[in-house]
Amino acid sequence: MVTAGSLKWASIFRNSDKKTYFWSSAPNWAQKAVTDDIQPEDWVHLAVTHDTKSEVVIYNDGKKAGGGAKPPTVAEIDGSMMVGARHPGEEFFTGIIDEVFVFNRIITAAEIEEIMTGDFLPVEPAEKLTTTWGSIKADRD
Repeated sequence: MVTAGSLKWASIFRNSDKKTYFWSSAPNWAQKAVTDDIQPEDWVHLAVTHDTKSEVVIYNDGKKAGGGAKPPTVAEIDGSMMVGARHPGEEFFTGIIDEVFVFNRIITAAEIEEIMTGDFLPVEPAEKLTTTWGSIKADRD
């Protein structure tokens, strides 16, 4: 589960039917998308795109797994983002969440594939302070 602000949007895995749902509060709190099939029992790479010009799409392991009709615009996030719980710290997720990316634009299926395979880096690490400092420390030891 990943939520934003005072429940502006949330992706939620529902254990009773083993499906992933996407909800948003635009304009009222309601389900906007659902996966077509039961989510696999093991680790899954989950991505959701929310395009107000076309549709909501849910991806499992880089492949379209479901979605919903053209959604309304979601209001700006008015608070914190919660990973693994619903704001303000309710309904806790009982699995493991490895990495979370949030974008301010619609990402493509190709970008989802890059993220899933680990080829996506938002910043090139070469010659940056942290990688240089890590190299200096490693050489010292």
